[in-house]
Amino acid sequence: MRDRLNDRQRPGTSSHMMVLYGVGDHGGGPTMEMLHRAEDLARVPAFPVLRYDNPDGALGQMRRSRPDTAFPVWRDELYLEYHRGTFTTQAWMKARLRRSEGLLRTAEALAAFDTAAYPRARLEGAWRRVLFNQFHDILPGSSIRQVYLDAVANCDSAWATVDSVTGAAFAGLRARLDTRPPARRQGIPVVVFNPLPWLRSGYVTVGGRINLGLWVRDVPPLGARVLWVDSERGAAAFDERGSDVSSGLEAPQIGATWMENAFLRIELDTATGAVTRIQDKRAGREVLAPGGRGNVLELFGDRPRSWDAWDIGYTGERWEIDSVVGIRRLLGGGSARMIVTRRFGPSTFQQELVLERSSPYLDVRNRMDWHGRRQLVKVGFALATAPDSLTCEIPYGTIGRAGRPRTQAERAKYEFPCQRWVDVSDSTGGAGFFTDSKYGWDYHGNVLRLSLLRAPIWPDSLADRGVHEFRFAVYPHAGDWRAAETERRAAEYNTPLVSALEQPHPGTLGRSVSFVSVDAPNVELAWVKRAEDSDALVLRLVEWHGRPATATVTLRGRIAAARSANLIEDPGESLPVRGNIVRITLRPYEIATILVDMAR
Repeated sequence: MRDRLNDRQRPGTSSHMMVLYGVGDHGGGPTMEMLHRAEDLARVPAFPVLRYDNPDGALGQMRRSRPDTAFPVWRDELYLEYHRGTFTTQAWMKARLRRSEGLLRTAEALAAFDTAAYPRARLEGAWRRVLFNQFHDILPGSSIRQVYLDAVANCDSAWATVDSVTGAAFAGLRARLDTRPPARRQGIPVVVFNPLPWLRSGYVTVGGRINLGLWVRDVPPLGARVLWVDSERGAAAFDERGSDVSSGLEAPQIGATWMENAFLRIELDTATGAVTRIQDKRAGREVLAPGGRGNVLELFGDRPRSWDAWDIGYTGERWEIDSVVGIRRLLGGGSARMIVTRRFGPSTFQQELVLERSSPYLDVRNRMDWHGRRQLVKVGFALATAPDSLTCEIPYGTIGRAGRPRTQAERAKYEFPCQRWVDVSDSTGGAGFFTDSKYGWDYHGNVLRLSLLRAPIWPDSLADRGVHEFRFAVYPHAGDWRAAETERRAAEYNTPLVSALEQPHPGTLGRSVSFVSVDAPNVELAWVKRAEDSDALVLRLVEWHGRPATATVTLRGRIAAARSANLIEDPGESLPVRGNIVRITLRPYEIATILVDMAR
């Protein structure tokens, strides 16, 4: 109380303060004991006047007490200094939630353009189960073990629903495509769907009566195309013109300590398992610093003074995981692979370094049997490009993180969170790094580290012990992250193409279709769904590069009307429409929602 009274004596401070009260930190309401205590305090003459109010009223009173210029402005993220470990703890949960987000994006996009009734109730049920698992102790990894057993069951239930919705909507899409092979050709039809709103190429795995991996070129934005597998030529496939759809690039090669494709050359120290060279062949650049190494597995002592699952507490202990117990080299199927197995104590760390024929990044596929105790596993890269800060993806935007901290606030961020990617580059080039399920990073000088696994003992004494499978990738590029489209490559890494076999038949959509696309390179159609209260399409657009943009959105079919909306889909102003095109202007990093009524 004395501190609060002293604060009031400082120039520019308000005499009003909003205080939240209730049970715990989970939104619990007040108890009778709390209410009685408030009544008792109101009788104390020296105690500040208490008045019950709602947030709008309380904040309004505070704002009226001082001019706006008197209030300090915090121009940064709200970084919680005792929650550094929550970016990594309970890795299984984080992996399941990342996968859930991708599955729901694909399911809602397919269902939105299906001719069948939109399955709102089923999708809402799946969303509720996924979002319940984003409660503030489940997602960060700070719950007891029983909670995670329940959370896994919730995820499994949500996935079953989403898989059913996706399967039905994709089957409906395939039925509307013309899957008959072109004249004078015979082949098995394969339909590939792209859930992302830009033209895209990539690998798909085709199951069913054939089982093969296939490189697919130019799948339309938020759309699909038909290919045919030539059963007489094995994995060869052709398009509607009868042209081969292989990448046309030279096959990867592999040696005792190296492998390369058309984009990258990778060299490995077989004694330690570390990567000693990542060469960007297109740009003629080295990713690693002279004498530097990448993919270095490190183990750190991690004993927080309190809040074991929440925080990171470095002890000064550090070990390199460099005991290589096996290396295998595989070449074929359009890829070169080195499988490196390392051991440390009771834990085993297997990494499969993969260069696909047409991939511009090194994919690292991990399988780790982890049995540490109060330790933290990281993977590090000593980089040739070392700007003062790197760029991180945060929800629907980006933020810079200092590699050479100058302020107390920057020094406190010795571990920081990112979403799907980070990028370390200057105007001439650098490298992006993306993951399928990891969030904790650190960056000091020219060394970037990704946190992989922790081993706290409270409140779950077995947290993270066991087998984990996850991926991360290194994406060298010329130019900065905007020029390299790092955000798009990371989205592709986390949102796979969808494929399935189909019988030959005619279809009204033809052999290729795009349902919606956006022309501005810095604007992403981040989500598409049907409205909660109507059959209108909901298009969620995001400006990524911090620059104003005017985006042209093109849909398949004539637009009857389009309106801007807020995040809960309340309609706003009408937007200009011409045929199947609607235009919208976005501010830097703006999230914009459009409600679109299609003509019948």
